[in-house]
Amino acid sequence: MMSIQRASIACLTLGLLVLCTSSCGGKEEPAATREKPEAQSTSQKEKAPEAAKSATGEQGEIRYSGETTDGNAFTAQIGGEVALPSSLPSDLPLYPNAVPYAALEVNETATVSFESWDPASDVYKFYSQKLPESGWNIDNEVDMGARKVISASKGGQEAELTIETTDDGSRISFIVQSAG
Repeated sequence: MMSIQRASIACLTLGLLVLCTSSCGGKEEPAATREKPEAQSTSQKEKAPEAAKSATGEQGEIRYSGETTDGNAFTAQIGGEVALPSSLPSDLPLYPNAVPYAALEVNETATVSFESWDPASDVYKFYSQKLPESGWNIDNEVDMGARKVISASKGGQEAELTIETTDDGSRISFIVQSAG
Protein backbone atom coordinates (compact mmCIF):
# COMPACT_ATOMS: atom_id res chain seq x y z
CA MET A 1 0.00 0.00 0.00
CA MET A 2 0.91 3.63 -0.31
CA SER A 3 3.40 4.89 2.24
CA ILE A 4 1.46 6.69 4.96
CA GLN A 5 4.25 9.27 5.30
CA ARG A 6 4.35 10.06 1.56
CA ALA A 7 0.56 10.25 1.36
CA SER A 8 0.39 12.47 4.45
CA ILE A 9 3.04 14.84 3.09
CA ALA A 10 1.25 15.12 -0.25
CA CYS A 11 -2.13 15.75 1.41
CA LEU A 12 -0.65 18.29 3.81
CA THR A 13 1.13 20.14 1.01
CA LEU A 14 -1.98 20.27 -1.14
CA GLY A 15 -4.09 21.33 1.86
CA LEU A 16 -1.69 24.15 2.69
CA LEU A 17 -1.74 25.34 -0.91
CA VAL A 18 -5.56 25.30 -0.91
CA LEU A 19 -5.63 27.15 2.42
CA CYS A 20 -3.23 29.79 1.14
CA THR A 21 -5.30 30.33 -1.98
CA SER A 22 -8.63 30.51 -0.16
CA SER A 23 -7.25 33.05 2.30
CA CYS A 24 -6.13 35.33 -0.54
CA GLY A 25 -9.69 36.33 -1.39
CA GLY A 26 -8.58 37.23 -4.91
CA LYS A 27 -7.37 40.67 -3.75
CA GLU A 28 -3.68 39.93 -3.51
CA GLU A 29 -1.30 40.57 -6.39
CA PRO A 30 -0.25 37.57 -8.47
CA ALA A 31 2.72 35.72 -6.98
CA ALA A 32 5.01 36.83 -9.79
CA THR A 33 4.63 40.53 -8.88
CA ARG A 34 4.66 40.35 -5.07
CA GLU A 35 7.58 41.96 -3.29
CA LYS A 36 9.65 39.88 -0.92
CA PRO A 37 9.33 41.01 2.72
CA GLU A 38 12.61 42.43 4.06
CA ALA A 39 11.87 41.58 7.71
CA GLN A 40 12.74 37.90 7.19
CA SER A 41 15.65 36.79 9.38
CA THR A 42 18.80 35.16 7.99
CA SER A 43 17.94 31.85 9.67
CA GLN A 44 14.51 31.85 8.00
CA LYS A 45 16.12 32.56 4.64
CA GLU A 46 18.55 29.68 5.15
CA LYS A 47 15.69 27.29 5.92
CA ALA A 48 13.67 28.28 2.85
CA PRO A 49 13.96 25.92 -0.13
CA GLU A 50 16.72 27.33 -2.32
CA ALA A 51 15.66 25.48 -5.42
CA ALA A 52 12.32 27.19 -5.99
CA LYS A 53 12.54 28.08 -9.66
CA SER A 54 9.37 29.94 -10.56
CA ALA A 55 6.18 31.32 -9.12
CA THR A 56 3.65 32.74 -11.56
CA GLY A 57 -0.05 33.14 -11.82
CA GLU A 58 -2.96 35.25 -12.90
CA GLN A 59 -5.29 36.86 -10.36
CA GLY A 60 -6.84 34.02 -8.32
CA GLU A 61 -4.36 31.32 -9.33
CA ILE A 62 -0.95 30.11 -8.22
CA ARG A 63 1.56 28.11 -10.26
CA TYR A 64 4.80 27.08 -8.66
CA SER A 65 7.65 24.78 -9.71
CA GLY A 66 11.09 23.92 -8.49
CA GLU A 67 12.89 21.28 -6.50
CA THR A 68 12.41 19.92 -3.01
CA THR A 69 15.35 20.12 -0.60
CA ASP A 70 16.25 16.52 -1.53
CA GLY A 71 16.40 17.37 -5.25
CA ASN A 72 13.02 16.10 -6.44
CA ALA A 73 11.33 18.23 -9.08
CA PHE A 74 7.80 19.43 -8.32
CA THR A 75 5.01 21.48 -9.80
CA ALA A 76 1.97 22.84 -8.00
CA GLN A 77 -1.05 24.68 -9.33
CA ILE A 78 -4.17 26.07 -7.67
CA GLY A 79 -7.00 27.96 -9.29
CA GLY A 80 -7.47 28.96 -12.88
CA GLU A 81 -7.34 26.24 -15.52
CA VAL A 82 -5.56 23.46 -13.64
CA ALA A 83 -3.62 21.03 -15.83
CA LEU A 84 -3.66 17.40 -14.77
CA PRO A 85 -0.24 16.09 -13.67
CA SER A 86 1.59 14.12 -16.37
CA SER A 87 2.15 11.23 -13.92
CA LEU A 88 -1.61 10.79 -13.37
CA PRO A 89 -2.39 7.44 -15.05
CA SER A 90 -4.42 7.86 -18.23
CA ASP A 91 -6.51 4.79 -17.35
CA LEU A 92 -7.63 6.25 -14.02
CA PRO A 93 -11.30 7.16 -14.49
CA LEU A 94 -12.17 10.80 -13.93
CA TYR A 95 -15.63 11.77 -12.73
CA PRO A 96 -17.65 13.42 -15.54
CA ASN A 97 -17.96 17.19 -15.26
CA ALA A 98 -15.69 17.36 -12.21
CA VAL A 99 -13.49 20.46 -12.39
CA PRO A 100 -9.86 20.27 -11.22
CA TYR A 101 -8.94 23.09 -8.83
CA ALA A 102 -5.55 21.98 -7.47
CA ALA A 103 -2.69 19.73 -8.58
CA LEU A 104 0.69 18.79 -7.19
CA GLU A 105 3.29 16.57 -8.83
CA VAL A 106 6.51 15.40 -7.21
CA ASN A 107 8.45 12.88 -9.30
CA GLU A 108 6.02 10.02 -9.97
CA THR A 109 3.48 11.06 -7.33
CA ALA A 110 0.44 13.05 -8.45
CA THR A 111 -2.08 14.72 -6.17
CA VAL A 112 -5.10 16.32 -7.78
CA SER A 113 -8.36 17.68 -6.37
CA PHE A 114 -11.64 18.20 -8.22
CA GLU A 115 -15.00 19.74 -7.36
CA SER A 116 -18.36 18.46 -8.55
CA TRP A 117 -21.93 19.66 -8.13
CA ASP A 118 -23.03 16.03 -7.73
CA PRO A 119 -23.56 14.45 -4.32
CA ALA A 120 -20.64 12.48 -2.86
CA SER A 121 -22.78 9.33 -2.89
CA ASP A 122 -23.06 9.51 -6.72
CA VAL A 123 -19.31 10.08 -7.06
CA TYR A 124 -18.60 7.13 -4.74
CA LYS A 125 -20.89 4.83 -6.78
CA PHE A 126 -19.14 5.94 -9.99
CA TYR A 127 -15.67 5.06 -8.67
CA SER A 128 -16.81 1.81 -7.05
CA GLN A 129 -17.94 0.72 -10.53
CA LYS A 130 -15.45 2.41 -12.88
CA LEU A 131 -12.19 1.61 -11.08
CA PRO A 132 -12.62 -2.19 -11.47
CA GLU A 133 -13.90 -1.72 -15.04
CA SER A 134 -10.65 0.12 -15.80
CA GLY A 135 -8.54 -2.71 -14.37
CA TRP A 136 -7.90 -1.17 -10.95
CA ASN A 137 -8.18 -3.47 -7.91
CA ILE A 138 -10.07 -1.93 -5.01
CA ASP A 139 -7.91 -2.83 -2.01
CA ASN A 140 -9.87 -1.03 0.71
CA GLU A 141 -12.96 1.13 1.15
CA VAL A 142 -13.81 3.24 4.20
CA ASP A 143 -17.14 5.03 4.62
CA MET A 144 -17.06 7.74 7.29
CA GLY A 145 -20.35 9.34 6.32
CA ALA A 146 -19.41 12.71 4.79
CA ARG A 147 -16.02 11.31 3.71
CA LYS A 148 -15.36 8.13 1.80
CA VAL A 149 -11.93 6.70 0.96
CA ILE A 150 -11.09 4.13 -1.71
CA SER A 151 -7.60 2.61 -1.97
CA ALA A 152 -6.85 0.96 -5.30
CA SER A 153 -3.90 -0.50 -7.18
CA LYS A 154 -3.00 -1.50 -10.70
CA GLY A 155 0.36 -2.80 -11.83
CA GLY A 156 2.99 -0.56 -10.28
CA GLN A 157 0.53 2.20 -9.35
CA GLU A 158 -1.25 2.84 -6.05
CA ALA A 159 -4.10 5.31 -5.69
CA GLU A 160 -6.00 6.72 -2.77
CA LEU A 161 -9.24 8.50 -3.56
CA THR A 162 -11.07 10.65 -1.03
CA ILE A 163 -14.62 11.82 -1.71
CA GLU A 164 -16.03 14.47 0.61
CA THR A 165 -19.43 16.07 0.92
CA THR A 166 -19.36 19.86 0.52
CA ASP A 167 -22.06 22.52 0.74
CA ASP A 168 -22.22 22.64 -3.07
CA GLY A 169 -21.76 18.96 -3.93
CA SER A 170 -18.52 17.05 -3.48
CA ARG A 171 -14.74 17.27 -3.46
CA ILE A 172 -12.72 14.47 -5.06
CA SER A 173 -9.01 14.10 -4.26
CA PHE A 174 -6.52 11.60 -5.69
CA ILE A 175 -3.04 10.68 -4.57
CA VAL A 176 -1.43 8.36 -7.12
CA GLN A 177 2.13 7.08 -7.02
CA SER A 178 4.35 4.42 -8.48
CA ALA A 179 4.88 1.53 -6.10
CA GLY A 180 8.46 1.45 -5.14
